[in-house]
Amino acid sequence: VRLYDHKTNAPGASLPDAAAFLDRYATQLRLYALATERIVEHDVTSASLLLLDPAWGARGVPVEVAVDVSGDALAATRRLCRAYARALLDDRFPARWEDLLG
Repeated sequence: VRLYDHKTNAPGASLPDAAAFLDRYATQLRLYALATERIVEHDVTSASLLLLDPAWGARGVPVEVAVDVSGDALAATRRLCRAYARALLDDRFPARWEDLLG
């Protein structure tokens, strides 16, 4: 199974380059990978963001940004899911998901 998440945003101040998109959306794609594996009972072999706005690539060709969905990356996302479940019980919600782990 291969996942693609299509993004239509143009480059801008908050997301000036592909690395910024990766930083913002990697966790989202890893959550999709965990859900997909549970639903289809097959491993997700790869995942990518597809940046569709013509400003990203030459001649309107989408830019593909690979997202790590390997065992270690998914293990970290599982820890984040457990921390989020704990936050629900404790009624504690930091501004960033990753802060739940600290």
